[in-house]
Amino acid sequence: MNEEEIEKLKKYEPKDEKLSFAKDMFLFSYYARGINFLDLIKLEKKFLNIDRIDYIRSKTGVPVSFKINDYARNIMEKYKSEDSSKFIFNIMNTEKPTQIYLKNRSKKVLTYYVNMQLKEIMKELQIKKNISYYCARHSFATVLKFNNISIETIREALGQKDIKSTMSYLNSLPDNKLDKIIDEVLK
Repeated sequence: MNEEEIEKLKKYEPKDEKLSFAKDMFLFSYYARGINFLDLIKLEKKFLNIDRIDYIRSKTGVPVSFKINDYARNIMEKYKSEDSSKFIFNIMNTEKPTQIYLKNRSKKVLTYYVNMQLKEIMKELQIKKNISYYCARHSFATVLKFNNISIETIREALGQKDIKSTMSYLNSLPDNKLDKIIDEVLK
């Protein structure tokens, strides 16, 4: 999704809690540097450092730290777990999840409570793209690229080990964006 579509999603008024949850999880991922869903459900309260979250990315083992903006903070508050839970979000039903539980819970919540609703939201917003939760990560990376952020910085923000992985996330710049960049360099 591009910046304009992200803004449409932010302004979208969900008609029920399922749609609201899907919208919020997508946008939390977008604002949390494209955090994948498995890492999101595993976020623990001890990872909170005033206005930041610091965690180790499950897939790569790379440390990731991101500033919590107001939008992400509101989502965290809305879906916060009970005080006795070690987790930030109220998504898991156990305090000691196994790897199998994490995989199954992540798949179930993504399939039935996020991705199905995102399809409905996109239809309502008349965005003709096949959007899933994972697209938040691509959207985050692409928006940075379109704003002339270096690929090395994007790689670091995503918590990836190598540039090849980062490159696979990035869409090509549209011609008008390329023209603007080149015009500014060739003044």
